[in-house]
Amino acid sequence: MCRTVGESGAPGFTTIVWTVMAMPAAMPLDVVLRMNQALSAVIAEPALRQRLLGAGTVVAGGMPAEAAAFLQAERGALASRRRVQLGHRPASV
Repeated sequence: MCRTVGESGAPGFTTIVWTVMAMPAAMPLDVVLRMNQALSAVIAEPALRQRLLGAGTVVAGGMPAEAAAFLQAERGALASRRRVQLGHRPASV
């Protein structure tokens, strides 16, 4: 039988997955903007967008500065939520 993480002794466990396209910091801005434009066009295609939404994905796009701000905010949010109990064993395995 497959149990959820909560059923295995970690109630309230959540996971967050996000994907961001990243490039080297030294990448010329014109290249970054062209890649951003191309990727934005791809995720705007109705068939792909519907497939992603159907899988429960939140589809977003934006400018590189928005991605950097998002990553910074997530880093802080994840650090504040991280709680690990070493040596904890569920009551029943």
